[in-house]
Amino acid sequence: MDTLQRKRLHQRLLVAGTATVLVLLLVLNTFRTSPEEREETEFTQLILRHDPETMPAADRERLREQWARLPEDSRQRVFRAVAASRLDEFREQTKGMDQAERQQLIQRRIVQMRQHRAKLTGDQRRELGEELSQKEAREVVGQVLAFYQDELSARERAELDPLVHEWLYHIESLVRKP
Repeated sequence: MDTLQRKRLHQRLLVAGTATVLVLLLVLNTFRTSPEEREETEFTQLILRHDPETMPAADRERLREQWARLPEDSRQRVFRAVAASRLDEFREQTKGMDQAERQQLIQRRIVQMRQHRAKLTGDQRRELGEELSQKEAREVVGQVLAFYQDELSARERAELDPLVHEWLYHIESLVRKP
């Protein structure tokens, strides 16, 4: 192989290698998640790992701030992912139950909600009412109701209607001014 052939071979190998690297980078960038998607996934996993009811107030406030920083479309995706996961948990929990047992479970949850509302102090009611009056809280309530309508079967909605109505009454009682 003479010098000219060797030079052409090196040029072709260089071009082929460069093209391979560029195609590889393009493929990697196509399948790599964006920072927003990673933030959504991390936030969703954080919510699913912890029960907001048992979290310290400071942690809940950090979650609210992080939620507020998410773009609207990200919040909807996070909400849908968390709601779908919680629905799956509920379905798994009630899988072996007959209708009477599910109704008892729902009635217990309604009683718990009423007891929780009865235990609230005036300051807690006012604070919760202010939080629930904010735009973000109204968005969440709307998303819950849309998810409820879209994702649950007619049978599930019929069973859960008393609980949803109690929840809406709970929210209304905290938001309305006496």
